[in-house]
Amino acid sequence: MSSNGETPSEGGGSMVPLETGIGFPANERALSPEDAECCICISSYEDGAELHSLPCNHHFHSTCIVKWLKMNATCPLCKYNILKGNEQV
Repeated sequence: MSSNGETPSEGGGSMVPLETGIGFPANERALSPEDAECCICISSYEDGAELHSLPCNHHFHSTCIVKWLKMNATCPLCKYNILKGNEQV
């Protein structure tokens, strides 16, 4: 356990609160090794990295998804429409 009371995750990274559009922020969680990479920049999550989770539950580096969502209103993995809440566009 770390000094701030968090349990370190094996996959690296931690989730930070992000308004999901459905009324509550995402929670902090540990990632499995197969989910420990950002599909936008194709880099592994480092321990302590700030990650954002979309309503479809896919997660990315905070800086990567913010840049992505400025150009696209969909999840890079499943094409979930962030604005309309539809599964696909």
